[in-house]
Amino acid sequence: MGAAVGARLVEHGVEVWTVLAGRSPASAARAEAAGMLGVDARQIGAADVVLSIVPPGEAVALARSLSPVMRETARKPIYADCNAVSPQTVAAIAAEVGAAGARFVDAGIIGGPPKPGTPGPLIYTSGPHAPALGMLAQHGLRISDRLPHRTRPASRNPTLTGRRFPRALCNPKTADSEPRRRSSLSSRMV
Repeated sequence: MGAAVGARLVEHGVEVWTVLAGRSPASAARAEAAGMLGVDARQIGAADVVLSIVPPGEAVALARSLSPVMRETARKPIYADCNAVSPQTVAAIAAEVGAAGARFVDAGIIGGPPKPGTPGPLIYTSGPHAPALGMLAQHGLRISDRLPHRTRPASRNPTLTGRRFPRALCNPKTADSEPRRRSSLSSRMV
């Protein structure tokens, strides 16, 4: 899923970074084929958005490994956890990311990986920073902070308290005189 989401963003003009250290040759090949740039983990702190798309058992470890990097940067990325994890795991990731000073978004990907000629999956987002991920819609992803048949954001729906519903974000960065879009897809793709 991570490579396909990364490819969709690259197709729409986003510079997508990923950490390849410790990854399998197959995973590195998928990242390269998707057009993602391999970077050192320390560079992730310069990203506008970190999309965590990893096997569920690796979600907390990824947040913990990137927290020191985010803690050290003056400009904090938005960290969107897009993994199928429990509410308790989301809370642990949110606490880790929040302690680093980054904004946290709980996100969930519904549907299969994006493929050429298809709209791709829908990424539901929640939390106070969820609306910020709406910018990713300008870059080929389908983002929503509203559940189907709901008129208000899922994060404000009192009937959903305690349940996990996904959310996402991205911010533009202007480097020199040219506008640049950066997103960090931090994932350990299998």
